Amino acid sequence: AGEAIVQEHWDGTGDVLEIVAGVISWGASLVPWPVRRAMKRFLRGF
Repeated sequence: AGEAIVQEHWDGTGDVLEIVAGVISWGASLVPWPVRRAMKRFLRGF
């Protein structure tokens, strides 16, 4: 559902969206696993 919502509101090209998604994914991989797990648990509450 998240990807569909982003594409619905995205005005740019698909290539740029892929680059942005890649950068976000790369950045998330730099965060230690315990911190990522805690953030996922916190964000599920919203």
